[in-house]
Amino acid sequence: MRLNSSLVDAVGVTSLRIEGLLSSGTAPRFDGTMTYRQTPLIADNADEIRGDLVLESKMIGSTDRIVLTRYTLQPDQS
Repeated sequence: MRLNSSLVDAVGVTSLRIEGLLSSGTAPRFDGTMTYRQTPLIADNADEIRGDLVLESKMIGSTDRIVLTRYTLQPDQS
């Protein structure tokens, strides 16, 4: 079955999106992608930070582990 899930914190600063295929049965498995996004808080000494921290990755999950492969971390996505 197709799975699409989004989580956002109460303030709207951090979000997690997961999309992919979930196989049920005796050995459930998830194969898809995840995107974690965190918007920087406004601070006096953060003049150089303009974009979000973004982690994108292929995600494979089973009952005993979650593996992130082929990931990209962008500390200041504009």
